[in-house]
Amino acid sequence: MDNTAMKRDFLKLDLHNALKELFIGAITWNAHPQPKDTHYLRDLGMFTSFVQARALYEFFYKKTVSPLQAGLDASAYHFAASWKPCDHHDLYKNYMGHWTPAQKRIFHLVYGRSDFSGGTAPNESDHLKNQVVAFAKDLKRLTEEFAGCVSEEYRDIVRGALERALKDGEALAEKYNIPDPFSEN
Repeated sequence: MDNTAMKRDFLKLDLHNALKELFIGAITWNAHPQPKDTHYLRDLGMFTSFVQARALYEFFYKKTVSPLQAGLDASAYHFAASWKPCDHHDLYKNYMGHWTPAQKRIFHLVYGRSDFSGGTAPNESDHLKNQVVAFAKDLKRLTEEFAGCVSEEYRDIVRGALERALKDGEALAEKYNIPDPFSEN
């Protein structure tokens, strides 16, 4: 497979799947606020969403040496020569970056995990566990920004991947009978 076909397949399939899993995880988390009978679904949604968020942030922000060499990570820089994303959003810096709550609570096993909630608010609104939808919204915004910067040959593919992922999330929100947190309405 040539590089162009590989890049198209990545955007059409893999980017779509990462976004879909991000949104579906966030909607599942959002649909199960009660801590009793369905707490496991809330946890599953949160962890799914955070793992995909990390992969997507690395795609958008991490430069790789050369595109499409066997074993190298895909990077937004492979698709848009002019890609200059905004600085890491405070959400990323405060919760997902190096030595932050996501690193200490999700991606690594550390002593005193409960000490790394990421927040101090008495109602826990600023704790990592309550940032699931915020991360998904930030990555939706970043994907839209990326779609505007990619080479024209990839623009419709990126937009299509995002639109399909959002529709998958919308369908799940309808099944859960909750408002879609990502709809523009």
